[in-house]
Amino acid sequence: MKKTITFLALTIIAVSSCTDASRSKIGGYGNTYKVTVIGGDTTMVFHSTGKVLSEDKSDGYYFTNESNGKLVEVSGNVVIEQE
Repeated sequence: MKKTITFLALTIIAVSSCTDASRSKIGGYGNTYKVTVIGGDTTMVFHSTGKVLSEDKSDGYYFTNESNGKLVEVSGNVVIEQE
């Protein structure tokens, strides 16, 4: 019982010390995002069905496109906004 209380106390302290942005990033699953890819002559806008993710050592992002349910991978000048 004492270990459980200690664990819960440490968890509360750790979560409360996060910034708003950190909490949003951790808890962003289930939310939709607007992904804007800005190119030289074109701007493409996508809407994800959920979290936009990035792989380790990658400059790109991937997500499921809301309009057709397909996987989209983008890189370059990308702006990601939670909707």
